[in-house]
Amino acid sequence: MIGHYTERVSVQERTLTNNGGTPVEVYETADLYRVAASVQTAGGVIERVFGSQMQGEASHVVTMAAPQEDVALSSRVVWHSRHGDRTLAIVGKVLTQDARKRELVLACLEPRTA
Repeated sequence: MIGHYTERVSVQERTLTNNGGTPVEVYETADLYRVAASVQTAGGVIERVFGSQMQGEASHVVTMAAPQEDVALSSRVVWHSRHGDRTLAIVGKVLTQDARKRELVLACLEPRTA
């Protein structure tokens, strides 16, 4: 793995298809397939990175080297954790940059299961 990127994630893009006149939401894996990333539970990370920009709630923060292509808020992240794949909805994003690196930081929400 690369530096502090100790996890693997894939980004899936949302598209709408037509199923007999009914729009159906479909997710397809984008070019960002099993890339190295850092995944943390949100906690104070949201305040530190997003400040007052974050209006909703988030359960996880996913950080990766900034990709060449944009990641849409309608996309989702599949976290390939050691306990199995977990799907996270993207609820916010910010591009951070310093003298040494550019990173994409995604605020994500893991849907609750009943």
